[in-house]
Amino acid sequence: MAMAGREEFRVFNTKTKKKEVFQSKEPGKVKCMFVELHLILSVTWGMLVPMLPSTFSTVSPPTHQLRVTEHMEQIKDMINKIITNGCGYKIDGDVYFSIDSFAKYGRGLSAVRKLKDDISGKRVKVDSRKRNPADFALWKAAKPGEPS
Repeated sequence: MAMAGREEFRVFNTKTKKKEVFQSKEPGKVKCMFVELHLILSVTWGMLVPMLPSTFSTVSPPTHQLRVTEHMEQIKDMINKIITNGCGYKIDGDVYFSIDSFAKYGRGLSAVRKLKDDISGKRVKVDSRKRNPADFALWKAAKPGEPS
C-alpha cells in the first residue's frame, strides 16, 4: 500500500523474477552499501536516484566512504584466506576468485550473471589463463610502467 501522497517503490526481485513492493527492514529507513562501482551499478543508480525523492522523504549522502588504500593489509589477509580455502588461485601475480569453488555464487543474481555472460569478452578480452571465463580478479599485479 502506498503512503499518503507517495508512490509505491517497486523493485525487481531476482529470486522470484517479479516486481515487488519494497519493504525495508527498518520502517522509514533504507540502508544500502555499494562495494564495487562498475557499469551495471552506475546505470542502475542513475535510474534509481531520480525516483527516490518521490518515494522517500529524505535521501541522505553516504555516512562512510572507505578508501581502499587505508585497508591494504586487511585486503591482503582476506585474499590469502580465499586462496588458502581453495576459492582463489594465482596466475603470474594476479589472483582470481574461482566461481566454481563456491556453489552459492550468483544465487539470486541470474540476471546479472546472464548480462555478464552476454558481455564477456566484449569490454575486456577474456584472459585465457583463467580456469573459468567468469572468474574475477581479486588482485592484479602491476604491469611494467605502472606504479606498485
